[in-house]
Amino acid sequence: MKVTISTALSTCILAAMTALWATTGKAAPPALVPGERHAFFAHQPAILHFTRAPGWQAPASLTAVLRFGHRTLWQQSCQPDFPLDLDVPMPALKPGLIADLELSLNDNGQPVVAVPVHLFDAKLSEGLTSAMLKLDIGLLAPGDDRAGPALEALGIPFTRVANVTDCKGAWLICSGGELATTPGVADEWWGLLQGGTSILVLPPIAGTAPLLQDANTQLLAAPPRHLRQLDKRLDVDAWTTAAPTIAVRASIVPLGDGAGLAFSTDGTWPWIELKTPTARLIYCGYDIFAHYQENPSAGWLLMNLLVPRDAAARRPVSSLP
Repeated sequence: MKVTISTALSTCILAAMTALWATTGKAAPPALVPGERHAFFAHQPAILHFTRAPGWQAPASLTAVLRFGHRTLWQQSCQPDFPLDLDVPMPALKPGLIADLELSLNDNGQPVVAVPVHLFDAKLSEGLTSAMLKLDIGLLAPGDDRAGPALEALGIPFTRVANVTDCKGAWLICSGGELATTPGVADEWWGLLQGGTSILVLPPIAGTAPLLQDANTQLLAAPPRHLRQLDKRLDVDAWTTAAPTIAVRASIVPLGDGAGLAFSTDGTWPWIELKTPTARLIYCGYDIFAHYQENPSAGWLLMNLLVPRDAAARRPVSSLP
């Protein structure tokens, strides 16, 4: 994985870092390149990119150290030539586990900079299959050939349905262009919500849909930081460099006698959630199906949405193999 940053952007970043640290009378230390990922698959190499502001006095050498708690997992001496690309071998994890590590650049044993690294086993569904089977997840994805293979690869059991009303389980996953705006679908979705079935709508999403709500409905229109508040490991700023993390955004617009959601690439909100007393309707603009193979936090987001929190809890592991 290579990260390319334009000269103009690099200049702006370094200028901001320099201005901030100028107030303290010190030069800014090295930092992870803005937008760099923090989530990685276990037992695979990872490249992390560091930059520094002008004026920082680099030592003769630095030591890169990967730690889990007080345990050193890997370390390597490196020349302080910036931009610095670190090729870090990530350790293995037991199936289904997640570990929160720390990568630091040290000068004579003292950290110059330290960043969190969230490590995921590739089998995120390990230990959750029983809980997910009970959900009886339905998939309605006309014209989207990514959805089924992605769910299978993530280990999420599902049943394809031909119509909204065919779903009888706890979750219906919808994906496929103008599905949300198909005439009559809004009424069918409202019926599912009232019956206790939650609905997750994933890209592609297009067109304008009615905003389903009544006096008992809570509306959440959330920016990207909302997901980081849900779980610091979601790493939504840097899923991959191959495609945008956010594929579609929704704007709240007038529609008939009420309000609607207009979906486009230049809309306002990447996350719209309507919560009733019995279920949730989530319009998720994050392109999970485009990124789950490269960044584990994409699949982790989907797992966190579908599986009850108590079943999906992944505490930092207390030991590594």
